[in-house]
Amino acid sequence: MVGDANVRTAQGNAWAAICADRARAQARADMDAMVAALAARPRTDQRAVGSSPRSRASQTALVSTR
Repeated sequence: MVGDANVRTAQGNAWAAICADRARAQARADMDAMVAALAARPRTDQRAVGSSPRSRASQTALVSTR
């Protein structure tokens, strides 16, 4: 059964586009806030480069081949 509720109109399309734009803008703002929060955190938990066994093995291989 086809009814008036299933008919897409220019006004309905425009409203859907506005809602989609708002949703994208909100998602972008949320991501910007998350990035800003991460950038503002103090970086005290950094690990030393070459701290994993694989890194040490590759470092040793590079040194031993020279």
